[in-house]
Amino acid sequence: MSATGLYSGSHVNFSDDSICRVLRYGVDRATAWKRQVSADIIHKPMIIHYHMVLISLHEPAFYDGHDMEDFRPPYKLRPLPLAKNLYNYYSLNVANSLAQCVGSAQKVIHTFLDIPIEILQIMSVIVFTRITYAAVILMKFDVSARVPQSVACLLDDIEFNPKVLLLQLLNKLTLAEGSKRFVVPSVFRGALSRMTRWYIDQFESLQAADQGDILEPMMHVGIDAQRSPDTGLSHTGSVVSVSDTSILPLHHFHEEYL
Repeated sequence: MSATGLYSGSHVNFSDDSICRVLRYGVDRATAWKRQVSADIIHKPMIIHYHMVLISLHEPAFYDGHDMEDFRPPYKLRPLPLAKNLYNYYSLNVANSLAQCVGSAQKVIHTFLDIPIEILQIMSVIVFTRITYAAVILMKFDVSARVPQSVACLLDDIEFNPKVLLLQLLNKLTLAEGSKRFVVPSVFRGALSRMTRWYIDQFESLQAADQGDILEPMMHVGIDAQRSPDTGLSHTGSVVSVSDTSILPLHHFHEEYL
């Protein structure tokens, strides 16, 4: 990845054959590893990790319309792409990487949804971080696809609906939280709840998207004691500790927003 300039913060030029070769080599190494791992030993967190590696290799395809830093915690969701260097959007390399990135993000989420509830309740926090990141990828693709100049709007063979997947994730996390209020599912349910609310407010309202309405979902992974009177939710949120009992169930704003 350092050979592509990603670690230095420079722009990734998909018209540069050497950069494409480096990224393609990384993808080939990852897929070769997957082929040689026995189906008897591979498990769902391993599958999630595999697809996260693929996402990281294909993610630079988004950088013409979204800042690279927007893909790093706490992430940033913008209602409109930045529309930088639009000529690159018509590159076959970019189109292919966008499709592969979205496909792996979907696989991460579907794999997570297949994990039994009792396993999720004891699973490492990194798995929850990864499904949040996968949701960010899907929403950014949907944002790009709404702009005619973006190649994303041409990839109509990709069938996905961020809202449906977000609602499925919220339901799964609510079940994993359970009556005992398991902390990790509660924390990430809060982040995904806000992402879903932001997504619906932006894309299902009749008002034009506001470029200034930026959401940093991982800055809102918990709920403070100070809640707004209308929804009972904090707008500034913080990470919830194990002793915190202030997490509210999803239905407090489910009917209003979802």
